[in-house]
Amino acid sequence: MIELQITSPPDRERVVVELWLDNTQLAEVSNEDGTFRVEVYTTPGTNKVAVSLDELGEALKRARENLAI
Repeated sequence: MIELQITSPPDRERVVVELWLDNTQLAEVSNEDGTFRVEVYTTPGTNKVAVSLDELGEALKRARENLAI
């Protein structure tokens, strides 16, 4: 299951939501300028991470809801 972590990085004005699968950060969702953005990461040493499309979509939806508060 993709876990969400709300964090406040020092280089951002607002909080972000990190998406984690086990010990791997998949992505970061932010809303710095009124536009939701997703930064997608890959596992070091590889060029892909496989995750269920439905699960990713649900995680992104929950991330957006957390940032819209």
